[in-house]
Amino acid sequence: MRRPFALGAVLLPLVLPAATQAATRYVAPTGSGGACSSAAPCAVTTGINSASSGDEVVVAPGDYGSEATPLTDVLSPSSTNLDVHGVAGQPRPRIFTTADYGFSIGGSAAGSRISHLEVDAVRPASNPSGQVGFAIVAATAGSPAPIVVDDVVVRRIGGSGYACLVGGVGGNVVRSSTCWSEAVNAPALAAISGLWGPTNAVIRNSTIWAVGGNGLEAQSVATRPISLQLVNSIVHGAGYDIYVAKSGDPASVSATRSAYDPAKVVVAGGATGPVAASNLATPPQLVAPASGDLRQLATSPTIDAGLDDAANGLTALGGATLRTLGARTDIGADEWQPAPQATTAAATGVTSTGATLAGVAGTGRNAGTARFEYGTTTSYGASTPDAAITAGSDDPLPQTAAISGLSPATTYHYRLVVTTPAGTAQSTDGTFTTAAATGPGGGGGTGGGTGGGGGGGDTPPVAPRLSAVRAPATVRVGARATVRLRLNRAARVTVRLVRRSTGVRRNGRCVAPKPGRRGARCTRTTTVRTLSRSLPAGASSVALSRTFLGTRAGRYRLVVGATADGLVAPTATRSLRLLPRRR
Repeated sequence: MRRPFALGAVLLPLVLPAATQAATRYVAPTGSGGACSSAAPCAVTTGINSASSGDEVVVAPGDYGSEATPLTDVLSPSSTNLDVHGVAGQPRPRIFTTADYGFSIGGSAAGSRISHLEVDAVRPASNPSGQVGFAIVAATAGSPAPIVVDDVVVRRIGGSGYACLVGGVGGNVVRSSTCWSEAVNAPALAAISGLWGPTNAVIRNSTIWAVGGNGLEAQSVATRPISLQLVNSIVHGAGYDIYVAKSGDPASVSATRSAYDPAKVVVAGGATGPVAASNLATPPQLVAPASGDLRQLATSPTIDAGLDDAANGLTALGGATLRTLGARTDIGADEWQPAPQATTAAATGVTSTGATLAGVAGTGRNAGTARFEYGTTTSYGASTPDAAITAGSDDPLPQTAAISGLSPATTYHYRLVVTTPAGTAQSTDGTFTTAAATGPGGGGGTGGGTGGGGGGGDTPPVAPRLSAVRAPATVRVGARATVRLRLNRAARVTVRLVRRSTGVRRNGRCVAPKPGRRGARCTRTTTVRTLSRSLPAGASSVALSRTFLGTRAGRYRLVVGATADGLVAPTATRSLRLLPRRR
C-alpha cells in the first residue's frame, strides 16, 4: 500500500478586485482584450479572474492551452455568486494548466457555481513538484453559502500532486464530477487541513480514481477539523481507497451508497471512517479507468445502486443525461444509458396517396429523436423529419407520422429509427398497400341509358379535438395524478409538465434571478418532462407517475395536445401546484 502524500509549498489562489455590476462575460480559446463580450470574447484568465460578484462567465468549447504548452496563470474566481460554465449541449472546454493551483476557487467566492468544464493539470519532468489541478479553498469561518462544482472533469496527468483539493466550511458540494490522477504516490482527492481548513464538504455522485496513489485522503490538524460526506460516489486507489487520519481536531469521512473496497480503508489517530454496511464493496466496472474513461459498463454493479435524492441534481456527468434513468440513481458521476429500442406498429389511415406510419420508441428516459424511413423497397429512400423526444419521457413512447404523395395500388415498406446518446435502433420492416385510384365521377347517361358512376376520391381526415380536459389543481410531491379528457377521434395525446418560476428580464430574455442581477420581473417557463399516449375516441385518461411529476415543489402547468394524420388540435392548459412532501 502507498503511504499518504504530503504536498510541498504551493501558491495560494489569487484574490482580485471585483466590479460592482453583474454581467455576462464570454471567453474563447483565441480570446483577447478586456471586453469579454459575445462579439469580442477575452482570454480565459481575464474572463474568470476579473469577474465581479454575480457575473456569469460563459466559456466557449475548445482547448485552452495544450498538454505541451499549458497555461501558467492560476484561474482563480474569487467573487461571490459567480456562475462559470461551458456551453450547454456542446463539448466541455478543456483547460490545460501547469500552475501550482490550476483552477482555484477562493474563500470570497461563496455561493458560486462552476460547471461543465475540464481541467487537465500537467507538469513537465523538469518541474516534478506538487501541483493541485482543481481546488476549493473556501472560507474557513462563518456560515458562507456553499460553492457548487457540478459536471467538472479533473485529470492529474503525470507529475506529482492532487487532482482535486477540498477545503473550507459552508458545506461545499462536488457533484456529478470526476477526479482522476495518474500521479505516483498522490491521491486523486484530498482534504488536508495543513494546507486549508477547517473543511466541511459533500462529494455527491462523483468518481474518484487514482492510478498511482490513494483514492481519497483526509488529514486534520489542530483547530482544523474535517468532515467529508460521500454520497453515491466511487472511490478507488492503487494504494488505499480511503485514508483518514486525525491529528488534533476530528477527522471524519462518512459514506452513503458509495462504492469502495472496505479492505482498502485506513483510519488512523482516532479518526472516523465510513461504515461498510451501507455501501457497495463489489468493484465497479468502468470502460477504461487506467486512461481516465470512467463511464460505467453495462455489467457494473453501480447501476441503479445509488440513493435517489433531489440534492443529486437533475443531470449526470455531461449535463445532457438525466441523473436518474433506470430504477434508481447510479453510483458514480455518469448515469448508464440503456440502448434505444424501436418497434414497428401497423400503419393506419391508408388511402390511395397517403398513410399514417406508427411505431413505438424506447429511450430509457433519455433525450432522443425518432423518424420513419419508407419507400417501395427495404432500401426505403425517404424519411419523415426527426421528432424530438424530451429527456424524462416514460417508455413506451408511441410515434406516428402522416405521409402523402404516394402512388396508388403500391406496396410500401417502412421502419422506425430511434436515436439517443446511447446509439441508434431500427425497428423491423413493416408494409402497407395503398388503395387503388378512383375516378373523378361520371356525368349522367344519355337517352335511355343509366346514370354514370358516383363521385370518387379520398375522404379528407378529421382533425382531432380535445374537450372536457380535467386535472387536479394541487398534488403533493410523491403522489400520482391523472389527466382526464375526451377525444372526437383516435389521436396521439401529449402531456407536457412546464415549470413556472420568477425571473428577471435581461437583454430581451427572462433569466434566472441571482444576487446582483437586476431587471424587470418576468415569469420563466421550462418544459420539465413530456409523455405521449395513443388514445381512442371518447373519454380517456392519462396517468402521471411520481417520476413524471418529480420531486421539486412549485408552480407548474400541464399542457395537453393531440395530433392525428398530421393534423394538430388546439392545446389545453391547466395550472398545477406541487406541494412539498409531507414530513
